[in-house]
Amino acid sequence: MKIKLAAAKKSLLGDSILSTAFVTYLGAFEGHYRQNILREIWQPLVLQYQIQHTPTFNLPESLSNEEDIADWQLKGIPNDNQSIENMIILTETKDQKCPIFIDPQAQALKFMREFLSDSNFMTIKISEASALAQLEFCIQRGGIAVCENSGEVTHPALLAILKKELMSVQGDQYIKFNDKQIPYEKSFMLYVFSELSSPHFSPEV
Repeated sequence: MKIKLAAAKKSLLGDSILSTAFVTYLGAFEGHYRQNILREIWQPLVLQYQIQHTPTFNLPESLSNEEDIADWQLKGIPNDNQSIENMIILTETKDQKCPIFIDPQAQALKFMREFLSDSNFMTIKISEASALAQLEFCIQRGGIAVCENSGEVTHPALLAILKKELMSVQGDQYIKFNDKQIPYEKSFMLYVFSELSSPHFSPEV
Protein backbone atom coordinates (compact mmCIF):
# COMPACT_ATOMS: atom_id res chain seq x y z
CA MET A 1 0.00 0.00 0.00
CA LYS A 2 2.81 2.40 0.92
CA ILE A 3 4.56 1.66 -2.37
CA LYS A 4 1.38 2.43 -4.35
CA LEU A 5 0.85 5.68 -2.47
CA ALA A 6 4.46 6.73 -3.03
CA ALA A 7 4.19 5.99 -6.77
CA ALA A 8 0.90 7.93 -6.99
CA LYS A 9 2.48 10.90 -5.21
CA LYS A 10 5.42 10.96 -7.63
CA SER A 11 3.03 10.83 -10.61
CA LEU A 12 0.56 13.41 -9.28
CA LEU A 13 1.91 16.46 -11.13
CA GLY A 14 2.27 14.70 -14.48
CA ASP A 15 -1.14 13.06 -14.21
CA SER A 16 -2.70 16.43 -13.31
CA ILE A 17 -1.13 18.07 -16.37
CA LEU A 18 -2.38 15.30 -18.66
CA SER A 19 -5.87 15.37 -17.10
CA THR A 20 -6.16 19.14 -17.49
CA ALA A 21 -4.99 19.05 -21.11
CA PHE A 22 -7.33 16.15 -21.92
CA VAL A 23 -10.40 17.85 -20.46
CA THR A 24 -9.54 21.22 -22.03
CA TYR A 25 -8.63 20.20 -25.57
CA LEU A 26 -9.82 16.69 -26.50
CA GLY A 27 -13.57 16.78 -25.90
CA ALA A 28 -14.40 17.43 -29.55
CA PHE A 29 -12.45 14.41 -30.87
CA GLU A 30 -13.22 10.72 -31.13
CA GLY A 31 -11.51 8.11 -28.97
CA HIS A 32 -8.77 6.90 -31.33
CA TYR A 33 -7.56 10.44 -32.02
CA ARG A 34 -7.61 11.25 -28.31
CA GLN A 35 -5.38 8.28 -27.55
CA ASN A 36 -2.96 9.17 -30.35
CA ILE A 37 -2.52 12.68 -29.02
CA LEU A 38 -2.12 11.40 -25.46
CA ARG A 39 0.33 8.56 -26.16
CA GLU A 40 2.33 9.93 -29.06
CA ILE A 41 2.60 13.62 -28.21
CA TRP A 42 1.64 14.58 -24.66
CA GLN A 43 3.17 11.74 -22.66
CA PRO A 44 6.57 12.00 -24.43
CA LEU A 45 6.44 15.78 -23.95
CA VAL A 46 5.82 15.44 -20.22
CA LEU A 47 8.77 13.02 -19.96
CA GLN A 48 10.91 15.41 -21.98
CA TYR A 49 10.51 17.90 -19.13
CA GLN A 50 11.34 15.13 -16.64
CA ILE A 51 7.88 15.20 -15.09
CA GLN A 52 6.83 11.78 -13.86
CA HIS A 53 3.37 10.46 -14.66
CA THR A 54 1.55 7.15 -14.69
CA PRO A 55 2.74 5.30 -17.83
CA THR A 56 -0.71 3.73 -18.29
CA PHE A 57 -2.50 7.04 -17.60
CA ASN A 58 -6.18 7.17 -18.54
CA LEU A 59 -8.74 9.82 -17.72
CA PRO A 60 -11.34 7.69 -15.89
CA GLU A 61 -8.77 6.47 -13.37
CA SER A 62 -7.43 9.99 -12.88
CA LEU A 63 -10.64 12.02 -12.52
CA SER A 64 -13.42 9.59 -11.66
CA ASN A 65 -14.22 6.67 -9.40
CA GLU A 66 -16.00 3.35 -9.64
CA GLU A 67 -19.11 4.63 -7.85
CA ASP A 68 -19.67 7.51 -10.30
CA ILE A 69 -19.10 5.28 -13.32
CA ALA A 70 -21.48 2.63 -11.96
CA ASP A 71 -24.14 5.29 -11.40
CA TRP A 72 -23.74 6.62 -14.96
CA GLN A 73 -24.01 3.10 -16.35
CA LEU A 74 -27.19 2.47 -14.35
CA LYS A 75 -28.64 5.56 -16.02
CA GLY A 76 -27.78 4.25 -19.47
CA ILE A 77 -24.36 5.55 -20.48
CA PRO A 78 -22.69 3.18 -22.99
CA ASN A 79 -20.07 0.96 -21.38
CA ASP A 80 -17.08 2.18 -23.37
CA ASN A 81 -14.08 4.32 -22.50
CA GLN A 82 -14.96 7.25 -24.78
CA SER A 83 -18.44 7.63 -23.29
CA ILE A 84 -16.98 7.64 -19.78
CA GLU A 85 -14.39 10.22 -20.88
CA ASN A 86 -17.16 12.37 -22.34
CA MET A 87 -19.06 12.33 -19.06
CA ILE A 88 -15.96 13.25 -17.10
CA ILE A 89 -15.26 16.16 -19.45
CA LEU A 90 -18.85 17.32 -19.05
CA THR A 91 -18.79 17.21 -15.25
CA GLU A 92 -15.39 18.91 -15.03
CA THR A 93 -16.27 21.80 -17.36
CA LYS A 94 -20.00 22.41 -16.85
CA ASP A 95 -19.40 25.49 -14.69
CA GLN A 96 -17.26 27.14 -17.39
CA LYS A 97 -19.01 26.30 -20.66
CA CYS A 98 -22.14 24.78 -22.15
CA PRO A 99 -21.65 21.30 -23.63
CA ILE A 100 -22.69 20.59 -27.20
CA PHE A 101 -23.53 17.00 -28.10
CA ILE A 102 -23.24 15.68 -31.66
CA ASP A 103 -25.97 13.11 -31.27
CA PRO A 104 -27.61 11.90 -34.50
CA GLN A 105 -29.01 8.75 -32.86
CA ALA A 106 -30.20 10.61 -29.73
CA GLN A 107 -28.29 8.25 -27.42
CA ALA A 108 -26.71 11.08 -25.45
CA LEU A 109 -30.07 12.87 -25.23
CA LYS A 110 -31.70 9.76 -23.78
CA PHE A 111 -28.91 9.37 -21.22
CA MET A 112 -28.89 13.04 -20.20
CA ARG A 113 -32.66 13.02 -19.67
CA GLU A 114 -32.18 10.15 -17.23
CA PHE A 115 -29.12 11.74 -15.66
CA LEU A 116 -31.00 15.01 -15.09
CA SER A 117 -34.27 13.37 -14.08
CA ASP A 118 -34.04 14.69 -10.51
CA SER A 119 -33.25 18.25 -11.63
CA ASN A 120 -36.59 19.45 -13.03
CA PHE A 121 -35.00 20.43 -16.34
CA MET A 122 -36.81 22.09 -19.22
CA THR A 123 -36.77 20.63 -22.76
CA ILE A 124 -36.56 23.26 -25.50
CA LYS A 125 -36.61 23.14 -29.29
CA ILE A 126 -35.05 26.34 -30.59
CA SER A 127 -37.27 26.32 -33.71
CA GLU A 128 -40.46 26.61 -31.64
CA ALA A 129 -42.06 29.98 -30.91
CA SER A 130 -41.90 29.48 -27.15
CA ALA A 131 -38.15 28.71 -27.09
CA LEU A 132 -36.86 32.21 -26.32
CA ALA A 133 -39.31 32.74 -23.46
CA GLN A 134 -38.39 29.33 -22.01
CA LEU A 135 -34.67 30.07 -22.24
CA GLU A 136 -35.10 33.50 -20.67
CA PHE A 137 -37.01 31.93 -17.78
CA CYS A 138 -34.27 29.35 -17.22
CA ILE A 139 -31.48 31.93 -17.37
CA GLN A 140 -33.12 34.18 -14.79
CA ARG A 141 -34.20 31.37 -12.47
CA GLY A 142 -30.95 29.37 -12.69
CA GLY A 143 -32.70 26.38 -14.25
CA ILE A 144 -31.46 23.63 -16.54
CA ALA A 145 -32.35 23.74 -20.24
CA VAL A 146 -31.96 20.82 -22.64
CA CYS A 147 -32.04 22.20 -26.19
CA GLU A 148 -32.84 19.56 -28.81
CA ASN A 149 -32.47 19.57 -32.61
CA SER A 150 -30.10 22.53 -32.61
CA GLY A 151 -28.49 21.75 -35.97
CA GLU A 152 -25.28 23.71 -36.44
CA VAL A 153 -26.08 25.96 -33.46
CA THR A 154 -26.53 29.16 -35.47
CA HIS A 155 -29.47 30.67 -33.60
CA PRO A 156 -28.46 34.06 -32.11
CA ALA A 157 -30.06 33.18 -28.77
CA LEU A 158 -27.88 30.09 -28.38
CA LEU A 159 -24.76 31.94 -29.52
CA ALA A 160 -25.38 34.64 -26.92
CA ILE A 161 -25.44 32.02 -24.18
CA LEU A 162 -22.44 30.09 -25.51
CA LYS A 163 -20.34 33.27 -25.64
CA LYS A 164 -21.27 33.89 -22.01
CA GLU A 165 -20.46 37.59 -22.22
CA LEU A 166 -21.61 38.61 -18.78
CA MET A 167 -21.60 42.03 -17.18
CA SER A 168 -21.76 42.90 -13.51
CA VAL A 169 -24.09 45.61 -12.19
CA GLN A 170 -23.93 46.30 -8.46
CA GLY A 171 -22.83 42.75 -7.77
CA ASP A 172 -25.46 41.09 -9.98
CA GLN A 173 -24.66 39.45 -13.31
CA TYR A 174 -26.51 40.21 -16.54
CA ILE A 175 -26.38 38.82 -20.07
CA LYS A 176 -27.54 40.29 -23.37
CA PHE A 177 -30.24 37.94 -24.58
CA ASN A 178 -32.87 38.48 -27.28
CA ASP A 179 -31.91 42.17 -27.63
CA LYS A 180 -32.19 43.01 -23.94
CA GLN A 181 -30.21 42.73 -20.73
CA ILE A 182 -31.56 40.12 -18.35
CA PRO A 183 -30.36 38.84 -14.96
CA TYR A 184 -28.08 35.81 -15.23
CA GLU A 185 -28.27 33.29 -12.40
CA LYS A 186 -24.96 31.43 -12.11
CA SER A 187 -26.64 28.05 -11.54
CA PHE A 188 -28.15 28.18 -15.05
CA MET A 189 -27.07 25.28 -17.27
CA LEU A 190 -27.64 24.70 -20.98
CA TYR A 191 -27.13 21.38 -22.74
CA VAL A 192 -27.23 21.65 -26.53
CA PHE A 193 -27.88 18.66 -28.79
CA SER A 194 -27.30 18.57 -32.55
CA GLU A 195 -29.13 15.89 -34.49
CA LEU A 196 -26.63 16.19 -37.37
CA SER A 197 -23.93 13.55 -37.85
CA SER A 198 -21.35 15.98 -39.23
CA PRO A 199 -22.31 19.53 -38.27
CA HIS A 200 -20.14 22.44 -39.43
CA PHE A 201 -19.87 24.63 -36.37
CA SER A 202 -18.73 28.23 -36.63
CA PRO A 203 -15.50 29.30 -34.88
CA GLU A 204 -17.65 30.99 -32.24
CA VAL A 205 -19.21 27.65 -31.32
